[in-house]
Amino acid sequence: KYVGLGIAGRVKLIISDSLADIEYRSLFIKTAVVGDRTYADVELTVCNNSDKPEKFTVDCTVHNARGKRAGKKQRKIVLRAGQIKPLSMRVRINNPYEWSPSDPYMYSMTAKLIAQDGTEREERARFGIASRSLNPTRGLYVNNRNVLLFGAYLSHADAALGGASVYCNEVRRLEALKAIGYNAVHFVDCPTEAALDACDDVGMYAF
Repeated sequence: KYVGLGIAGRVKLIISDSLADIEYRSLFIKTAVVGDRTYADVELTVCNNSDKPEKFTVDCTVHNARGKRAGKKQRKIVLRAGQIKPLSMRVRINNPYEWSPSDPYMYSMTAKLIAQDGTEREERARFGIASRSLNPTRGLYVNNRNVLLFGAYLSHADAALGGASVYCNEVRRLEALKAIGYNAVHFVDCPTEAALDACDDVGMYAF
C-alpha cells in the first residue's frame, strides 16, 4: 500500500492485488523473417504476487489492422512465490503485411497471464512489420527497397500546447510535413508515446 508525499514527473502509481501481474511497459515486440515465414518475437516480464508457487498460462495473440487474429501461441509456466521472471516467445504471423510510409499497416499484440482460477492480467502493444538494413554504398534499405530520407527537425513542444502531447495534434503536424514531401522527422527531445504512435499511423520514419 502506498504511503508517501506525492507522485510527479510522469511517474505513475500502480496498485494491484492480483495473484499475478505482467510488469507495466515490459511488453516488447520485434519482428523476424525466417525463410518464407514471419514471426513476432515477444519479450515480457511476469511476476507471482502470492506466497506460494503457482501455475500460469501465458497467451500471446496477434491481431491485424482489421481486428482478425493473425497468430497465437500459449505457454505453461510455474512461478515461485514472489518470483519475477522475463519471458520470450515467438508467434508466427499468418499472411504478413509489411508496414511502409505509403501504407502504414499496424498489428497489435495482446499478452495475457492467466492464473489457474481464471483471473487474467494483460498488456497490449502495437507493431509493424519492416525489415531494415544498411548498405555501405547505397545506404538505407527498408523491406528490401532503397530509401532516401527527406525530413525536418521537430520539437517536442508545439506552440500554444507547449509541452503537452496530444495524439490528434501530433497526427496533424506529421500529416502537414508529409503533404510537402517529407517522410522522416528528427525529434529534438525525447518523443512521447503519442508522437511515436502518430509516426506509425501517418507513415513517417522517426529518428
